[in-house]
Amino acid sequence: MSRPGISQRFMESSLVASIYERQFRPALTWLGGGPSYAEEDRYLERWMDPVPGDILDLACGTGRYTRRFAARFPDRQAVGADISAPMLARAAQEPPRSRADGRGLPPRYVTASAMALPFPSGAFGAASCFGALHLFPDPAAALVELGRVLAPGGTLTVLTAAGADGGARLLFQQTFDRVARLRFVPRGEVEAALATGGMTLEDWTPHGMMALFCARRR
Repeated sequence: MSRPGISQRFMESSLVASIYERQFRPALTWLGGGPSYAEEDRYLERWMDPVPGDILDLACGTGRYTRRFAARFPDRQAVGADISAPMLARAAQEPPRSRADGRGLPPRYVTASAMALPFPSGAFGAASCFGALHLFPDPAAALVELGRVLAPGGTLTVLTAAGADGGARLLFQQTFDRVARLRFVPRGEVEAALATGGMTLEDWTPHGMMALFCARRR
């Protein structure tokens, strides 16, 4: 298994956690030609289709989507998982998004590595991982692990840096990977890992050097 690179270690810093949700993450996504928060929200509204079970927000950061999942699915437990203690501490300080009727479980946050999730197989009715797959030491292994914890029929929604097919853009990505250990994950590699994890790709929507995709557990 590869060791975490400079990019992942940087994301685990207290400084980044303090500015991540409102400044750092939107700016970084914009630089990669990725979707806005509003576009990400619309994608999740369309493609996240849970079967019975809890909702997993992997690499939850400061909990933006964990809070939204808790409000959208009030009868389920939204679980935010991240390896960064500063990110989780910040997430715990953020107020949950409340529903008008006052129902719903508050988000739960746990420390976890994407390479070995501390959850039983089939525990989650849906899972999401936005803006982090490209930071993991082994993105393919993380996708397989996500497939393990998904219940049959559950969806996985992801935003990640996407690998180019060739040319100067591919050369740039390969150089950036060697220097910062930020993986631009090719679609073919994603599909192969999804298949190994018992999932089928349902949508792939490119955005500049990034892509949104959705898969369903068979």
